[in-house]
Amino acid sequence: MSETAEAKWSDWTSPGGEGLDDFVEIIYEKKSHRQLGGGVARITLNKPDKMNTLTLATVEEMFRAFYDANHDPMIGVIVVAAKGKHFGAGGDVQWERWGLRGAFYNRYPHNRLMRMSRKPIIAQVQGYCIAGHNHMAYCCDFTIAAENAIFGQAGARVSSPADGFFVPYLTKVIGAKKAREMWMLCRKYKAQEALDMGLVNTVVPLDQLEAEVDRWCEEMLALSPGCLEVLKASFDRRWTVTASNVSRRRRCTRTGSTCLRARRVGLHSSPSARRSSGISAGAPPRRSNNCSMITRRDSRRNDDDYREAIDVDLKDKACIVGIGETRYCRKPGSGMSEEALQMAATRAALEDAGLKGRDLDGILAFPNVGRCEALAANLGCSNLRFAAIIHMGGATPVASLRLAAMAIATGQANYVLIPGGWNGYSGARVRETVSTDMHSLPGGPIAWDYYLPHGLTAPPQWYALMARRHMHEYGTRHEQLGAVAVAMRRHAQLNPGAVMCGKPLTLEDYMASPMLADPYRVNDCCLETDGGTAVIVTSPERARDLGKQPVYIMGAAAGQPYPADEITNRRDFHGTGLTIAAPEAFRMAGVTPADADFAQIYDCFTFEVIQQLEEAGFCKRGEGGPFVENGAIELGGRLPVNTHGGLLSEAHSLGIGHIVEAVKQLRGSAGERQVGGAEIGVVTGWGDFGDGSIAILRR
Repeated sequence: MSETAEAKWSDWTSPGGEGLDDFVEIIYEKKSHRQLGGGVARITLNKPDKMNTLTLATVEEMFRAFYDANHDPMIGVIVVAAKGKHFGAGGDVQWERWGLRGAFYNRYPHNRLMRMSRKPIIAQVQGYCIAGHNHMAYCCDFTIAAENAIFGQAGARVSSPADGFFVPYLTKVIGAKKAREMWMLCRKYKAQEALDMGLVNTVVPLDQLEAEVDRWCEEMLALSPGCLEVLKASFDRRWTVTASNVSRRRRCTRTGSTCLRARRVGLHSSPSARRSSGISAGAPPRRSNNCSMITRRDSRRNDDDYREAIDVDLKDKACIVGIGETRYCRKPGSGMSEEALQMAATRAALEDAGLKGRDLDGILAFPNVGRCEALAANLGCSNLRFAAIIHMGGATPVASLRLAAMAIATGQANYVLIPGGWNGYSGARVRETVSTDMHSLPGGPIAWDYYLPHGLTAPPQWYALMARRHMHEYGTRHEQLGAVAVAMRRHAQLNPGAVMCGKPLTLEDYMASPMLADPYRVNDCCLETDGGTAVIVTSPERARDLGKQPVYIMGAAAGQPYPADEITNRRDFHGTGLTIAAPEAFRMAGVTPADADFAQIYDCFTFEVIQQLEEAGFCKRGEGGPFVENGAIELGGRLPVNTHGGLLSEAHSLGIGHIVEAVKQLRGSAGERQVGGAEIGVVTGWGDFGDGSIAILRR
């Protein structure tokens, strides 16, 4: 920095105070301009020896720094930089291996921090700027790059260019063809190419990068704070970014000035466009009395409600107030239609809640076996204003809990019914329907063309692929699968309503049972039964008015593996929807898996219990087998699992029975199988080829 520049600026200093003195992942500094009086805040990613630097901890620290900078009246501009040779290359590889990637992108998308800022942000880029860091730089208001900068995507993505937050705006800026090359084919662009395409504002030699950033900051600080505020508000809220208006002239309602919006959505697509709007290829924005002369790249969504929705807090905003179930049976069958089973369970839930059918104004039916309109008509729901069906197989009921909580929390409904019921034994069996109806099985055409011709015609064969792979990689043993089956059966002996009550099972019995699809024996597979279940969700305030003991929904989430309709070609073979959903749900609830007193794990097969325990975070991946041994998941063990017997030994109630049992445990009404002092419980759902859902409940 020259002596003249040094005379203009104070030294960088680290601010102190609560929440600002314990940064590890970043360096947060401020300096002031001696002549203009304003200041600059700089957030530097502090991992000079790594390119993949972003973790949840990184973004949380950045969030605190951005919050402070936006609320400091002396700060006019924010700079984002990186310590070391490179700006960065996305998420930390080891951290992604730990299964937290979904939590990071769902809760704290890195580019959302830039979207939330009320002050201009400059990205100071050198070296590689790819993947997540490319997103971050693009979502800043301006990008100043060194000549050695390289922009692009880290790895090929088999997805459309309209994927995610970043790509739609990238497509508008550089065109669909180049966006596909960058996003799907890993095309990298040098700094000058990025400048020509409009990804950056200016390119300078590396040794001049910091001085150039200072020059831009100085020019922006020369504008009045009010002018900058109006400018930001104009771009963030007044203009709607759509394909039809990005190239039109729009009038700023606050200033009366006009700004040319080129196809680059605010960042100019050619040197002539840059000159026309006041930012040349190598110069900072011109100073002007009207604030239309700084044109920024508007990568933001312009609906603030959407940004609020990302952070919606559902903790304790809804609760379960009613549960109901019918008798579960096999031979000779229920003698009722599936709709009648659901009606019977619903009537029991209404009685439990102290409600009438007309009180219900929301219904979330189970796919293929339930119809919201028919249920509403039979129940007398004259004010049905919220109805939906989530197509996630056995993950649907717990995913519906989340949707019901959203509806309650946002005022879309007052009482939401989640019913389920089927004749899983006396009606059409799964192995029968998959051979006649392509759309009745997960994956549809893929399974029809590639699974069935090779003998994979029923769920035990599909899921055996996952179990066998886990056994190969981690040494999971048949005896550990048997430990799950034995635990479920022992719990069923304490449940008079369980189909397998009075039919105990030992590990020796299990090992002697016939093999169906290695490693699955008969007792590894869930029951096929008839029966119905239902739960009712409402707000805590209405629950108190009813005089009922509510069970609160602390957190809930759902997710799907990629690809959701095919098992064998997944990049992360053992990753499921629960891998994505569990961190989000626990974070929302403010607890960890260790805080749970019990877990009701969807147990279509024994290994799926082990796998979900791992992916939910109760143990590390590969340690699920040892985790379930020696009675650890039985009553009295470290984590009682499926205290009612589950799908393996109580009945196949489509997964709603797990919610019903969790409510009984938290009410303290589970009888002989009651978990002493139970305060927090976890319920999961599993559907199709690994769809996952999870809810954390408390009394």
